[in-house]
Amino acid sequence: MEIFQKNELEAMFTRLKDVKKAELLCGIHIDRNDPILKDGQALIQKIEETYKTILPLYTLAQNAPIPAN
Repeated sequence: MEIFQKNELEAMFTRLKDVKKAELLCGIHIDRNDPILKDGQALIQKIEETYKTILPLYTLAQNAPIPAN
């Protein structure tokens, strides 16, 4: 898991605020050589865990007000 420092998060959020086409993606990256890809059940479990973890973020984003320009 990648942990961001406060200044890194502030820079990302500033970019989101200031750059019209900016986006912030939340999720996981699975390397194509990761053994989990050969274990279907473990992969499904990892996907479900990730979904449950990030769902609140996407729910917040969907309900966030869109600022007027």
